[in-house]
Amino acid sequence: NIDMAAQLKAFAVGANQFKSPAVDLGWQFGFDGDRLTLQPSRDGTVKFAQASLGPVKLNKATTLTLKKNDASRFVYPLRADDEEPIEGAFVLGGLATDVALPGLAQPVKVTAPGGNFTFTSTPSTLFDYTLDAKNATIALAQPQADAQNLQISLKSTGGKIDVALKSPAIHGAGAAPAALDAKANLTGSKLSLNSKLSLATAQASLTANVSYD
Repeated sequence: NIDMAAQLKAFAVGANQFKSPAVDLGWQFGFDGDRLTLQPSRDGTVKFAQASLGPVKLNKATTLTLKKNDASRFVYPLRADDEEPIEGAFVLGGLATDVALPGLAQPVKVTAPGGNFTFTSTPSTLFDYTLDAKNATIALAQPQADAQNLQISLKSTGGKIDVALKSPAIHGAGAAPAALDAKANLTGSKLSLNSKLSLATAQASLTANVSYD
């Protein structure tokens, strides 16, 4: 068993940067061939003051809770002469943060009761990751709107970020509740968005295709 506590001024993996990251983690470790394997021995935390994940910015001090779970693991290859990836899969606890996106004047407030996070990284490739969360809430201050019971899927591959959002309960500007099904892509500073907003009471829907550079 290993307990780990660390505080840095900054940390970067490729284009992903973290300000004042701090970790408090407990691990059980072993070996699988020439790979070091770590699994949480207890619930732990990863904190940072701000973060930039490509064009996506987390402007609020954020705490990620890594849950002790059979699905949580970290795998590190001990050989440095091949492309065997560093891998991780973690079950997350509750999350609350502010997310700034290109083209939006104000950040989006995101809260989620939990989720799943996985990543891979090799010496010659970018840090690729996926995040899936259910029953989340996002809120915009201007224009005032919120989405509840939200399913979030975030995937980054080769520096390109794909986001999928699905919610049966969108509220805003005094309008009747609506359902949302949206997909967005972020490549560098270019944003594309395809969305469908369904209004059950009006038996109507609104679709949008948006691009921003």
